[in-house]
Amino acid sequence: NAQKNNVLQYMKLSEDDDFLNFRGEGTDWAYTSGFKFEMYYSKNKAPRFPSNLLMKVTGKADNLYGWGISQSMYTPNEIDKTTIQYGERPYCGITYATHTLVSTSLEKQQKLTTGLSLGIIGKYSFAGDAQRIIHGLINYQKPLGWENQIKTDIIINYGILYEHLLFNPTPNLEVIGNL
Repeated sequence: NAQKNNVLQYMKLSEDDDFLNFRGEGTDWAYTSGFKFEMYYSKNKAPRFPSNLLMKVTGKADNLYGWGISQSMYTPNEIDKTTIQYGERPYCGITYATHTLVSTSLEKQQKLTTGLSLGIIGKYSFAGDAQRIIHGLINYQKPLGWENQIKTDIIINYGILYEHLLFNPTPNLEVIGNL
């Protein structure tokens, strides 16, 4: 019975924010923040929809499937303005779910990562709400222009990353090409 179930391999939680930088000067300009939670697992049975839309390396391969939820936010340089700032990056929030397959062949020295993402851009991404909450918690400048963000729409993306080992001159150095 246990062989019929998926086996969780690992979970990954990541957060990045341009407030945290080497200069020690918090900013909110262009890409301002992102959050991602992912779970990866191996399947012990044939993939069904939507997993069957993802591509595998041919032949013998280790296949890890993943599900994730992400949110990204972008702001102009001056977040204390309520008006549109022409010539600047507009306010933009994106929230999306991703289903991923990482297919690796040690024999062929290649890895193929494919992912299908579905989400929303705009007001219902709740990125503006998230930024206002975080700024309130850290007592930082209140972002005032989120009502000017890019209009709401649905986003769909299919991503492909192919990697191949080019050469391995020492045990601690690999040169990998990717497309």
